[in-house]
Amino acid sequence: MLILFLVTNYFGPQVPFQGTNTIFDLLIIIVLFLIGVSFRSILNSRERKKIKERIKNMDASLSDVQIIEKVMLEESSWWKREGKSLLSIIMLIIVVGALICYTFEWDYTLISLSDYTLSVVGILLLLTNAYYGFRD
Repeated sequence: MLILFLVTNYFGPQVPFQGTNTIFDLLIIIVLFLIGVSFRSILNSRERKKIKERIKNMDASLSDVQIIEKVMLEESSWWKREGKSLLSIIMLIIVVGALICYTFEWDYTLISLSDYTLSVVGILLLLTNAYYGFRD
């Protein structure tokens, strides 16, 4: 992306390039991604535990293939069927909303500390890091 930006900037309109990301910004991005990964890991471990419990409660005379078929044919949870798609739609709306706000410069400061300012657009874009950590 940086190389593409530099080439476009060289041949096209001269857009000033400013490196304003601080270590705090990068840490927020990493922490939000790790929070998403943590949620995904918790949900996956719960799902594995439920599958083990279902297998343990099945008839012992069934073969391994029959057990796998029964587990696969059982109805999946709401989250597996609808939740992930709903989360994807919500994240699409958040990203589009952030881009529209950024394009039309509709940004409002929510938190203003001594050296750090967190705005609506910033929060919306930071939520995408948690989302990408959460998705498989």
